[in-house]
Amino acid sequence: MFDIAGDMTMGIIYTDFDNTRKVAHFFQNQSKFVNTLFSAFVVPDGTDKCLPLSSIQGKTIKVPNSNAFVDFNGDCKADMFFESVDTSGNLYYEFWSKYKEGKYCLV
Repeated sequence: MFDIAGDMTMGIIYTDFDNTRKVAHFFQNQSKFVNTLFSAFVVPDGTDKCLPLSSIQGKTIKVPNSNAFVDFNGDCKADMFFESVDTSGNLYYEFWSKYKEGKYCLV
């Protein structure tokens, strides 16, 4: 659980049954959780030094997984780290750097 939207409310990243990454986040003004595609929190392909989203295509968040929200690049913003797996069970580490306008960049 973490504040992915930067609105001081909790969010949960998960992979649903059709292998789509989503974020369940809580809206205080609506008093309920809302599911949003993870891609809504990611910068578009071709942004600066971000890797294309195709590099995580076919990978799901590992269950159980290890994750962290720490400042990897020294900009005082919470970056994301988590484990993912492909369809063959190969393990991958994903680093997501906090970018502009509350979006994340795969690095």
